Amino acid sequence: LLALLESQKTPSAPKHRDADPVDWQAKHDFLLAENAALEKQVASLMQQVAILLEKLRKYGGDAAVKELEAVVTLTPASFIRRKKKESVFERLYKDAMRRMQAMREAAAKVDREQREMLAFYMKQAIWT
Repeated sequence: LLALLESQKTPSAPKHRDADPVDWQAKHDFLLAENAALEKQVASLMQQVAILLEKLRKYGGDAAVKELEAVVTLTPASFIRRKKKESVFERLYKDAMRRMQAMREAAAKVDREQREMLAFYMKQAIWT
């Protein structure tokens, strides 16, 4: 398995020193693609491990499987929990909450600016 992983190494992400948003977006896209490829590879390897464990269970019994798991510290694929993708509702809800927060902040900023302008013009009216 290690030889397989070494042979399938992907080139490292491009190095960026400046804060150009285009470069950061390219790096983000590269890392997302690499993450997706690695997740597929992990799923494939876990499937292979599950097949090996089933073959071992068939020919060696449960005791052999438990002994091998103890020595190699394998985690069977059935015990690995995948990260659950957000549902459409959850994404829409988070977007609505983000927009509401942004609207509150904008309203507070406008209110603060109006109060400052009112105070400025009241001072102008008093001194003239």
